[in-house]
Amino acid sequence: MVLWLIYFKIVRRMRCLLLLSMLLFPLYDIVGQSYFGMMTYNCENAFDTIHDEGCDDLEYTPNGLNSWKRDKFYNKIRNISKVIMSADSIQPVDLICLCEIENDTVMEWLTKRTALSSIGYEYEITHSFDRRGIDVALMFLPFTFKRIESQSLRYSSRQTTRDVLRVSGVLMTGDTLDVYAVHLPSKLNGRKSAKLRKEIVKMVRSNVDSIISLRTNPQIIVIGDFNDNPKSNLMRKELGASALKTDELTQKNKLYNLTSSCHYGTYKYQGHWNTIDQIISNATLLNKGNGIVFNPNQTRIVNNAFLLEEDTKYGGVKPKRSFLGNFYRKTGFSDHLPVYARFTYNY
Repeated sequence: MVLWLIYFKIVRRMRCLLLLSMLLFPLYDIVGQSYFGMMTYNCENAFDTIHDEGCDDLEYTPNGLNSWKRDKFYNKIRNISKVIMSADSIQPVDLICLCEIENDTVMEWLTKRTALSSIGYEYEITHSFDRRGIDVALMFLPFTFKRIESQSLRYSSRQTTRDVLRVSGVLMTGDTLDVYAVHLPSKLNGRKSAKLRKEIVKMVRSNVDSIISLRTNPQIIVIGDFNDNPKSNLMRKELGASALKTDELTQKNKLYNLTSSCHYGTYKYQGHWNTIDQIISNATLLNKGNGIVFNPNQTRIVNNAFLLEEDTKYGGVKPKRSFLGNFYRKTGFSDHLPVYARFTYNY
């Protein structure tokens, strides 16, 4: 009798979990999955509560300027998970680039102690020499993107900014996808940061060219926060990412900016929207004969109403950020909006 009661409780719990997953993702079917989704999101200061030696992160500690205690950290992590889950109402996003993530602790909490825990995400993260201690992470579903290897790319041993994260994985089609997760330095330091951004982008382009020459059917994604617009010289000339041109799709070494045609921005500065968070692919992923194919109409800025608020100074709306100076808002999310792109499987 006792065994039957235990069995009944286990079955009932499993049914509840199954029902919950169906409510969250009603059409999600791993075997019959028809598309591969990816997104990039700058989380805005996703720090844990512990000081890391050598990093300028004391304001994100319980006794720091932000009074960064566990309740705020938990709230921040839950809000990030909410954004990720809102990007696709049909199935979980397969691949997610996250910027401004402090460390493994943040990623462990995000993937294992939020609503995302039942999905089974895995991740890779850089361990950079960034002055503030923030890094770049890549979350992925291991059954749609099976990791082969990962590598941190560092421009210089004296570099005090984020490394570039390269992760290679096998898709459900059997193809290898190489992903570069990027968070370039901001423009706050003028010429110095501009020079550093240029050097890092040149390093990425060189590495991309090496992968293209190595792979028989190279499939490349460069994704993240570039702190520059798609039409800038940095993106077009140094990285070589141009707007979509259907007449050049046979040239596998060409890079195309999938966000160049987005009508909304991801970051608002002094009243002007800028699309500094971007997704870039090589021509192979645009070719209709490939295993997965990008549809030009399937890139969008995730501008759900709960991510926005009224811009009382410049008019319109703006991202509903987490921080106003040193004040943390539990109903805020980030000063950036995510970008989402969908690729269709060719089975």
